[in-house]
Amino acid sequence: MKNEILVLLNEEIEQKQETKNIYHPELINKFLKKNQYLNFLNSFSENTNKRDESFENFTNLEEELFDEFYSNLNFFFNKNLSKDIWRVLVGSWFHFALETFYNRYFSIKNYIKSDNVSLCYIDIPNTIEQFASKNTEDFITNIDNKNWNSFIYKTIFDELGTPYQVYKKNNKIEPSTNKKTNKIMLDKIFYYYNKFALRFNKSLIVDTYLPNFNNILLQLKLRKIPIFSFPDNFKYKYLKKYSIQDRNKFLSNFIKNKNEIDIKIFKKLLTFSIPLSLFENFEYFVNEIKKNKTLSNLKFILSSQNYDSNEYFKYIAFINKINKNKLLYIQHGNNTGTSKFDGYDNSLITATNFFTWGYSHQENQIPLFNIKISGCKKITKKLEIGDQMIFYSLYRPIKRYFWDSMSMYNESFNNQLNFIKNLSNSIQSKTFFKFHPTLDDNKIFYLSQNLNEINSNIKKISGKIKIKKFKIAIYSYDSTGFYEYLSLNKPVIGLWKNSITEVNEKSKKYYLALKEAGLIHENYIQLAEFLNSNWENLGDWWFSKKVQDAINFFTSEYSLYERKPVKEFISKIKKII
Repeated sequence: MKNEILVLLNEEIEQKQETKNIYHPELINKFLKKNQYLNFLNSFSENTNKRDESFENFTNLEEELFDEFYSNLNFFFNKNLSKDIWRVLVGSWFHFALETFYNRYFSIKNYIKSDNVSLCYIDIPNTIEQFASKNTEDFITNIDNKNWNSFIYKTIFDELGTPYQVYKKNNKIEPSTNKKTNKIMLDKIFYYYNKFALRFNKSLIVDTYLPNFNNILLQLKLRKIPIFSFPDNFKYKYLKKYSIQDRNKFLSNFIKNKNEIDIKIFKKLLTFSIPLSLFENFEYFVNEIKKNKTLSNLKFILSSQNYDSNEYFKYIAFINKINKNKLLYIQHGNNTGTSKFDGYDNSLITATNFFTWGYSHQENQIPLFNIKISGCKKITKKLEIGDQMIFYSLYRPIKRYFWDSMSMYNESFNNQLNFIKNLSNSIQSKTFFKFHPTLDDNKIFYLSQNLNEINSNIKKISGKIKIKKFKIAIYSYDSTGFYEYLSLNKPVIGLWKNSITEVNEKSKKYYLALKEAGLIHENYIQLAEFLNSNWENLGDWWFSKKVQDAINFFTSEYSLYERKPVKEFISKIKKII
């Protein structure tokens, strides 16, 4: 009997007689007490037993669709460029896009095909022109925009023949974010400075992830004028407008073969969402870089892999890849090389050489060191640790990863508070609770209220941390910061579930060593009991042979420390260039 209504909104609506409203856990947080009585969709990502299978399916689909996608780009723009060259320009957007669409589609597909659904409610969808973002940065912002997401649901429902209605009551259009004027002025200053520097350097070194002083020192020792920032300097207000004719032409060739309904939906969404910067304005931006002889023929480009949303940088890298110049990328975060489910490997594949924090899993990878903290002071004795605890909170849910489970996220979010509750009053009073910078105001308010109820002496931090010495740091997720603490031998413990099952085979034994030494816990009660019992002797525990051996074993592969980072880095760069 069709008596269920799927509500794809971020608000609760009135339930009609003889029907049952079903809500999406990514849109309404079912962890909050006021929502716990609602009925929730059990989306495919909640089936954690099939995560390996889902990951394999997604990876195969991405490879298959990208092969067709880049071939279609070659046909449409009359090019003959390799897959790796196209990856430099569109690979990051393509991965983010397909990951998002895969998440949205399979989260609701099985449910809406059941015999229970009578109707689906969605927000006011974007127009087809608005669905294509200005650039990749805007695309990433739109992933959280309710009207943008409603266009995805509308497309899915139209293709599947599912009845839906636009819910307009109390419905406001979410505006897109705009660049601030002062940032635009600063970008102009950097543009003219960089123009002069690049002409002299004949190479681009930027955002190496070294601390500021070492980043400048590295460039000076390589006899380069230091570049401090590299903003996206394309003039987006002069962009060509969305062309439905060109996109339909692209789509007709993209789906010329017989496709299953799933593939057809993904191809439609990909085609209509390509940013204007990568489609309508592709030839214009290519020519902008090509006509600049300095930008189009750099001897090498060296940067950490954090320019996925900077079209200016990507077009420069794209043209230089075509011209067979070197792209040297540097590991930016801890997931690269260890995560089992994070399949984003665009920077690893497109780089001529990829500098890692210690490992070498592929031919083009060069072991370096943890570039952010090498050269900083390491802890060598118990007297150098303080008497307080800092807890690093969980991040905001991404709502893009197909393998993200909201029930697991909500459980982990809740366990942060449960962990603090189980600490002794004395330790609670010495605790600093650091909010993750991605958390929204509602989550910060919720955490703050609960922390005040637990112990009003708990200090809450949103910005920079002034205290340098802590007795122990607790990370609520597998973080780059966790690696940094280990590299500097600062006392730290990780608290997250599935610590072994969510890392790849190569890194499993290294994480297992940390877990066996008590450096990773999965049970918040056991960790609280450990701290309550050993607070006064944490220094002895930290400097014990078992703990130190586990740290050294792990960091030797995934977070090496280098006392003279600039000197060592220069020697490795010179061997390549």
